[in-house]
Amino acid sequence: MNFKLKLRAELEHIRFTDSRKAILRRHLAQAATKRSSVTLSQRLSAFWNGYTEIPVSVLACAACLMALSFGAVCTHVFAVDETSAALLILTSAEVLDAAMAKGVVVL
Repeated sequence: MNFKLKLRAELEHIRFTDSRKAILRRHLAQAATKRSSVTLSQRLSAFWNGYTEIPVSVLACAACLMALSFGAVCTHVFAVDETSAALLILTSAEVLDAAMAKGVVVL
């Protein structure tokens, strides 16, 4: 038996009969009407309680990208050079001196 005949024989077993097609259409129509009656809260709870499979490589790449971007942002926030540190100390000392000169102690 050659390849075409084998393929044709296998396709005969896959095809649906007309009655099976009608049953599938009816089930599809019922599923479509049933799906539209689901409320938003039910959809959200189904999404929240469901799960999504994410490949480990994609997850690792996303975590590295987030770490790199977070690190780039935080270096500007937490980096304090000597001049800005001196300015912060001087400003806080002036504020405390002015408050103590008025007789008010701010802790």
